Amino acid sequence: MIYIYDILLNWTDMDLQYDFYEWDKKDMIEHIKKIPLKKVSKEDYHEMISHEITCSKEELESLCNKTEVFRNGRIESIPYAFLITNGVEVMALELNSKGTSLYRSKLLLDEEDDVVGLSDRISISAFDYQVGRALKKQELLTRKETYKRNYLAKEITASYRKSEKKKLEFFYQEYFQKPESDMKKIYHALLNSLKNYNDRHDALYDLLQLPRRQKNSTKKVS
Repeated sequence: MIYIYDILLNWTDMDLQYDFYEWDKKDMIEHIKKIPLKKVSKEDYHEMISHEITCSKEELESLCNKTEVFRNGRIESIPYAFLITNGVEVMALELNSKGTSLYRSKLLLDEEDDVVGLSDRISISAFDYQVGRALKKQELLTRKETYKRNYLAKEITASYRKSEKKKLEFFYQEYFQKPESDMKKIYHALLNSLKNYNDRHDALYDLLQLPRRQKNSTKKVS
């Protein structure tokens, strides 16, 4: 069995996937001491990263306690985890005791390059698994943009429910650069605009953050 040593993984639910530049200190990031590597066909790789999978009992047993992680000054085992590659990309999968994929992680860019380089020297092998449900498709927004979009949606909805007409008119004016007085029209127009998140939403979000930033700045001065 081929192993990869000394890498970082950021475990997320199967329906999520963060590129290295979106990792956050609060994420479930682990320093892996060693982890098995499997090279599979391009078809299998695509299927395994776009679906929930359940591997065979034999595959599960071959992975049992083969992955080690540094935790709290000790070395512990992750019962079932491994890296898969198609020779171009790499993904880490963690399975439960029934062999079903539970978590996944992308790699840091330089570490992925190292794994891909190593995979050039190993052969594609069959991996015995069953395909489950299709995973949710990733949005073409960064993690930060998704947060900002959800924040704006909450602010717009809350203002509409509280009948804060002046606030909604301000949102509309800032985004569409024209006045509007019909609250219902403003509400639906702003929410519909969030379907295509863009720079104007970033600007609106930043405006809404100004009072908080000013308050924090005042606290520091005092």
